[in-house]
Amino acid sequence: ALLGALWQLLTKPIYSRIHELIQGRRTVGLHTGLLATEGWQDEYGTPQEVQVLGEFVANLLTTRHYRWVTYNRQLQNCLSDFFPHLPVESEEAHREAYNRVREHARYCASLSPLLVQ
Repeated sequence: ALLGALWQLLTKPIYSRIHELIQGRRTVGLHTGLLATEGWQDEYGTPQEVQVLGEFVANLLTTRHYRWVTYNRQLQNCLSDFFPHLPVESEEAHREAYNRVREHARYCASLSPLLVQ
């Protein structure tokens, strides 16, 4: 019994992390982030997915000449501004807001020749 209790105590953090990861992946690959009885479900990536995205963003910033290492805090603030909260009360509201953000990003990107002189 003591060994069982010790085992449960030692594996509790692992169980909690697995439970959290499973809860955050219930809508991965689905058309919507809304679950009928529970509302919006945010997605959480695996450590590997987070690493791949992080490497992609770091490479993107480097090759586009952002000094992201030196000005890391400022860049984090900029990214926070670039990615506003999206509405989650309906799939339609979420999709429309995402499309507006994407259209605005494309518009800003089209101005980039004006930034480089």
